[in-house]
Amino acid sequence: MSPGVVAESNIQSPGTDTRDRILEGALHAIGTNGVRSLSMRKIAEAAGVSRGTVYHYFHNTNEVLRAVSTYDQRRFDEGAARALANAGTPDKQLFAFLDYCYRYLTLHPTRWMVEHEPRFLLRYLEEQIPHMSARLEKSLRSALAEAPAVRKGRLTSAELADLAVRMLISAYLLPAADPTTPLKAIVELVMDPPDAGPSHPDKAPRRRPVKSTRARRGT
Repeated sequence: MSPGVVAESNIQSPGTDTRDRILEGALHAIGTNGVRSLSMRKIAEAAGVSRGTVYHYFHNTNEVLRAVSTYDQRRFDEGAARALANAGTPDKQLFAFLDYCYRYLTLHPTRWMVEHEPRFLLRYLEEQIPHMSARLEKSLRSALAEAPAVRKGRLTSAELADLAVRMLISAYLLPAADPTTPLKAIVELVMDPPDAGPSHPDKAPRRRPVKSTRARRGT
């Protein structure tokens, strides 16, 4: 397997209309100033519009923050669709999706908040994980259906998608020197895991009793 790497050009804002421009600016304002010092003025400056324009679409920063979450999910979805457009086999599709997710998180405007405002970032990730998992399951349902854990009935495709995304988030929060290493490992675990043996302890094969040396000698 030699999956390609998703280009950074796949990670971009969905549109250029004024509302999207404000929300993209809000993401960058959050990344620059944090949430606690976020203001309509800073959002306007980051978006390159007047404060009056921001107030035309949103009444306050709380309203902006609620809209940013939905906007970011749409931004993620459109980039994921582009990343999967040229992927072929199921394992390459899964790698392309995870690679895109990893780059999306790493290049996200709020990336610095891992160190400076971890509580907000963790809350934000908790909110986004279900959406990422649902997008993975919807986009690669047929590929996930071929995964051994799903074929053997140990996991549903939705559960496997959620597990893959959570492993990805761990790789993002504790990055490796080479990000492709954990991504490839996740693909291998999902698409071709090692034999885990019986799924229930009651079904474990019984070992033959070992005869003593005296019994083997016929004494």
